[in-house]
This record gives sequence, structure tokens and C-alpha cells, in this order.
Amino acid sequence: MPHSIAGNCTFDGSGTVDCGNATITVGGNFDNSGQTTWIKGTSTYILTGTTKTLKQANSTGSAFYAVTISGTYDIDTAITIHVGGGLCNISGTLTDSANSTLRTLTGTDLTISGTLSLYRVFLDSSGKTLTIYNTASVTVASRIQIDRGMNIVAFGGEAIINGEFITSPRVMTLDFDGDLDVTGNFTQKAGVTITGSDVITVGGNFLIEGVSGTVCIFNGPDLDVAGTAVAHYTTATNSNASAGTKVTATDNCTDGTGNTNWDFGGVATILPIIMNYNQKMRS
Repeated sequence: MPHSIAGNCTFDGSGTVDCGNATITVGGNFDNSGQTTWIKGTSTYILTGTTKTLKQANSTGSAFYAVTISGTYDIDTAITIHVGGGLCNISGTLTDSANSTLRTLTGTDLTISGTLSLYRVFLDSSGKTLTIYNTASVTVASRIQIDRGMNIVAFGGEAIINGEFITSPRVMTLDFDGDLDVTGNFTQKAGVTITGSDVITVGGNFLIEGVSGTVCIFNGPDLDVAGTAVAHYTTATNSNASAGTKVTATDNCTDGTGNTNWDFGGVATILPIIMNYNQKMRS
């Protein structure tokens, strides 16, 4: 059942709010940080206001089931944006004017076709998908960390990380279908597969940190790295790194073919064999 609230929507009572399966459109500020008991049900909140605020308590007990931000909202003091079960769709603008706090997006598929501008982001959504469409503008001022085995992270538009990009050491696949510009360091931890056909630009250092028994896969994105570029326990395929630093991939790495400006140590290991063979032929 649809409901519409033209002004602010604030829940701060000691009772229970059961959202059921309602669709609630809010034209003002949204705040459920003070509600004692919040039952999200299968409801959807649609936030349509202009220059408004979004505030939640730092617990899954204040989670949306699904939320669409089609207006312009700024995060107000909340550390975590909880969405559990449904879709978090940012077709408008979500910003963080405080510009100093870690924001965690949890429990949801996240679709961005509008503008997302945060200071520091921790994506904690097991088995979920982050999709950034080619109409999107995504800016993270400090660091983005992807955790909890997100299966596919598809960047269809350009994402700008004014700081560090890091994955957690978990089995997951990140599919970059669009450019990623990281001004700081880029770190791919053990177990992570990265695929794509566009360009990852790294202003700092590039590190793939596979380990024995838990290798990394790097399949396709081209690289433009300003700092050092090193890979450990990695299988790399179809990556052109000639725009920047050569990738040193001599520590238990595999050349899956199609790579440019990657050093797998092939000359150093093959040359002595050829020299020894030639010496035997002469004798």
C-alpha cells in the first residue's frame, strides 16, 4: 500500500513501527535513529526531497528493507546505512558533507545511476552486487574497502577514489566494466578475481597480494600505475600495463597470455636453459 509524506519523516518513539509491505515516499528529512523497535518487513522507502538529510542508528535494527534515493540527501551522523533484503538504489544524490567518517553500506544490492559522494566506504554485503551505471558519478574521498564476498562489482561509469582502493581477502569477483581512477594505492587481496576491459588508473602503488593456496586472478583491465606495481601468486591475462609502471610478477605468478608490460621473470628462467643447450650442441 503506498503512502506519501510531503515533509519530514521521523521515528523516535519507544513503541514499535511495523512497515509491512508498504511503499512510503518521503519528501523531507528521514530519521529512524531513535526508534526503539523497527520492523522493516518488505517495505520500500523512496526519498525524493531536495537538500535533505538521512539518519539511521548504527545497528541493523534500523535497516531499510529497500530504499530508493531519487532526491538529494546528505548523511546525518549515521555511521552505517543498513539495507537488508531489497535494493538500495541511488538515482539521485547521496553525499556526506561531514567528510570525515567511515560509512558502511550493508546487506544489499547497491545500484548507482546518480551521484554518490562519500568520505570513506566499507561495503559489507555478502553475495550482493554493486552496479555503477554509465550515468553515475561516484567519488570516495579517502578509501573504499570491499568485504564479505560480494560476487560482482560492475563499474559501468567512471568511479573516482581520492584515496585508497582495497579488497578484503575473500573469494569474490569484481567486474570492472568502466574506468576506475584511484589517486592512492590499489590493493587486491588473496582470493579475489578482477575482470574487465577498461582501465584502472592508480596514482599510488599497485599490489596484488595472493598467497600460497589462495591465488588471485587479474583478467583484462589495463593498467596505468604511477607508483610501484607488484603481483604475488597471481594469474594475469589480457592486461596492458604499458601506460605506466611495469608490473613485477615474478613471485609464483602465471602469464595467462595477452599481457603487456608485465614481468613474469620468463627471460631470467628460460635463458640459462637455452645457453646450456647451446653449449652441449657445440661439444
